[in-house]
Amino acid sequence: TSQGGLVDFILEYLSTGDLPEVRNYVCEVGFQDARFYLMPSGRFDNSYPEKLAKLNIGSLFSQDGRGPVLFDYLTKAIQSEFKPHYVLVDSRTGFTDSGGVCTRYLPDLVIVFLGLNRQNRVGAKQIIQSIKNQEAAPKGKSVPFVFLVVTPVPTGIDEQVSMVMAETSRMLKEEILAQIPYDSTVAVSESIFKDEKGIGASYTNIVDLIRGWNESDIVRQLADARHWIDQGNKNMARLLLQKVSDIDSEDPRLLTSFF
Repeated sequence: TSQGGLVDFILEYLSTGDLPEVRNYVCEVGFQDARFYLMPSGRFDNSYPEKLAKLNIGSLFSQDGRGPVLFDYLTKAIQSEFKPHYVLVDSRTGFTDSGGVCTRYLPDLVIVFLGLNRQNRVGAKQIIQSIKNQEAAPKGKSVPFVFLVVTPVPTGIDEQVSMVMAETSRMLKEEILAQIPYDSTVAVSESIFKDEKGIGASYTNIVDLIRGWNESDIVRQLADARHWIDQGNKNMARLLLQKVSDIDSEDPRLLTSFF
């Protein structure tokens, strides 16, 4: 991007006191016929480690109160500028100040990825408890929903894996909603995989879970509209299609003839 990414966005605000123009820190990433926008962590030049070291996210929230102002502005500016269907935030692993912002201040839904070893399970339990602590929730923010995903799941030892997963679910007091199998090719590749089986199907399942949870999801709304048409209730279908149009009037799926 022209001015870097999130690190540069925050430092610009701290140095000037002015809320920066979000679009300057976001780039468009084309993929097939979809539109994706990316705010990277920052400009990866020789000064990046020094800039990263200057940030103290915790103090922005605990001391001077500028954190809520900045991140509330960021979320509203993203909605206004880009009107995204979803905003995905990649949080650092473990307990960090930035992780707290990503898992408690910003999201409506947190997807917790964890392995089946004890260290992962203990850490995940502490993080989930922190997320769901209503008393510690940021002012004016509701407690996010939590989805639990186990990865990577080894193959060839199904009985042992089933036992450990059941134990993990009891320990975390959460249902494991999805699992991603171990795929050796992913460990040595950074390309986008398109397989419809195995690991590809696992990620598709996670997408479906998110869509099922989100009542405003466009794909879900269109499917419901089709259902009402099949049931002969075109008025209900029109209401749903109007909701989709309100969300994104440029969505190409609205060009489909439903009537």
